Formats: sequence, C-alpha cells, structure tokens
Amino acid sequence: MIAYTPRAVRLLPLAALFAAGGCFATRNDVRVVQSDLASFRTEQLKANADQREALAVAMRTLAVASDSVRVMSNRLTSVQGAMLGGLRDVNEQLIQVQELLKQSAGRLEQLRKDQEIRANQAATVPTVAPGGVPDMGTAAMPAAPVTGPVEMLALGRAQQAKGSWTTAREIYQDILSGHPTFDRAYDAQLYLAQTYDGEKNFAAALPAYAVVMQKYPDSPAAPTSLWKRANILRAQGKIADAKLLLVTITGRYRNSTEFALAEDAIKNWK
Repeated sequence: MIAYTPRAVRLLPLAALFAAGGCFATRNDVRVVQSDLASFRTEQLKANADQREALAVAMRTLAVASDSVRVMSNRLTSVQGAMLGGLRDVNEQLIQVQELLKQSAGRLEQLRKDQEIRANQAATVPTVAPGGVPDMGTAAMPAAPVTGPVEMLALGRAQQAKGSWTTAREIYQDILSGHPTFDRAYDAQLYLAQTYDGEKNFAAALPAYAVVMQKYPDSPAAPTSLWKRANILRAQGKIADAKLLLVTITGRYRNSTEFALAEDAIKNWK
C-alpha cells in the first residue's frame, strides 16, 4: 500500500486540474506544482536513504551476531578438547593406580619369601671348619628385588603429576634405554615429551613428540603426540603446519580420542 505525504495529497487537486484542462492553470500554479514536485522527490529520496541506512544497520548487526556465534563455537571446541584431555589423564591415572597395586602385591609377596629365607638361614646352625672359621654353607643370599619398567612408568607419572619434570624425564629415559622391548615404550616416549611441554620448552617438546610417530606410529600414543604438536605449532602461529598434523589424525586415526578434536580444529583454527 502506498503512503501519501501531506504534500503529495496537495498535489492531487492540481494534477486533476491539469487533467481537466491545462488552459485554466496560471504560471504561478505551474510554479507551485513544480516546487511541490521537487519537494516530493526530495522527500522520497530521503525516505529511500533512511531505508538504506536501516538495512545497513541490520546487516551490521547480523555480522556482529555471526561473529559472536563463531567465537562461542571456538570456545566450545576448546572446552571440549580440555574435557577430553582431562578424561584421558584420569584414565592414565587409574592405570597407574592399578599398576602400583599390582607391583605392591608383587613386592609384598617377594618380601614374604625373603623373610622366610632369612628365618630358615637364622635357624641353621653353622658348622665350624678345621681352621675355626664358621662354615655358613653354600646358599646364596636372595637378590634384591629389581624394579621393572611398569613400576618405573608409574613412578615417572607420579613425579610428573607433582611437577618434578626433570626427575620424571630421567625415569622415562631409563625405561627407553634399559628396556627397549617394553610393550609400553611408546607411553614412556610420549610422557618424556610431555615433561618438556610442561616446562614450556617447546623447542625440545616438538622433536620428542615426533619420535612417537617415527618409532610407534600404530600405538595409541601416536594421535596424542600429533595433537600435542599441532597445539604447540598453533600457539607459535604456524596454523598451516598445525593443520597438516590434524589432517593426519583425521585420515589415519579415526577411532582415536583426538579424531573429533582434530575435525573441529581443522574448521575453526585461523
């Protein structure tokens, strides 16, 4: 529906007058009509300008809302990543507790056996040799319990949880050098890299994480090492390099915890 302004309404009789017979219009009437027509055009132009300005304001508001949604999406992705990372840490700590319980049970059993051996030795009366030197027999003393790589790994994690990065790292290095065939050597290498990460020594952390992929590409630690490296590179502003690692996660480790994180990061990291 067309809205007529008061000036437009005033033009209607004059327009009708011209329609009825232009010969009755004076020059003054013509001037009045021309002036009103000019004013009418000006008002229309102003109304159009106001509409364009209102449309521009609406577009700017929509752009701000879109940016807000994008920021919230990025924050949600970060929160999701932190939650999943926390769940992995909880699982690792549960594994450590189980390992410690197993090792404690084993050591208690060993101590019990050692106590029995000492009791038997104490009950044995030594014979006197011809030279007057007691003969203690040929039984050898029991060997001290040897700490295995599983117990060492749990000990390293306990030190790492306390922030004792250097101590934890030395334990992991001992596992890798002294037990190269340990079936969880990949975890030792991953945790070693995390000690550098915890110290903010990213120059050492990046190559340490890379070793996990080089030596243990099919292990559960491989996608985690890729995700950790990608986050360091992102913090350094190397987004393109970080996304290459994310693509490796989504293409090769679809069943990993880091798969969903990598998918979101590929879309949102800028």
